[in-house]
Amino acid sequence: MAWIYHKPERVIACIAVALLFSCNDAEYQLDNDFDPANLDLEPPAAFFHPAEFFINVNSDSSFQLYSYDITGVAGAHLQVLYDWGSIAIDTVTVDSFFMNENNECIMFWEDEEGALDVFLFYQPTLNGRTASGTGSMARVYFRVLSDGISELVYGDSTRFVDEVNSPVTIKEYGVGSIDATNP
Repeated sequence: MAWIYHKPERVIACIAVALLFSCNDAEYQLDNDFDPANLDLEPPAAFFHPAEFFINVNSDSSFQLYSYDITGVAGAHLQVLYDWGSIAIDTVTVDSFFMNENNECIMFWEDEEGALDVFLFYQPTLNGRTASGTGSMARVYFRVLSDGISELVYGDSTRFVDEVNSPVTIKEYGVGSIDATNP
């Protein structure tokens, strides 16, 4: 160790080598499958999150009804078509997309033999009358009844409206699937 104190050039050389090898840029792979930009959907769009998942029969789980870069929405009727014999809807809860600054939203839903209808309405305040952006509109809780693949699709009755009840155009609707197996 004494040689370090007698030769300042060696100390400088050691520090330079350490700095040389410690200054590499980090390389990150940005390929999150759940990022809306990686779903091959053209916004404005609506999709399911997760788009697909694997689960055992008699298990409970949930999926979200998501908006992707939607602007000026005051209400939505989300019709989700699913395989009625494969899954059973338990409940639907409101998520953050339609919440105003007071955390208020009007939501009701009904489920009838493979067609889940979710109605969401933004409650206007002094600061805003519509919702915009990307986010979860609602979460659907379900139970798996039988094995197989159950497809999730947005039905023809799905629509988004602005504050004067004019249609808001959605370019694409994502699909989802639930792959259930017997353990």
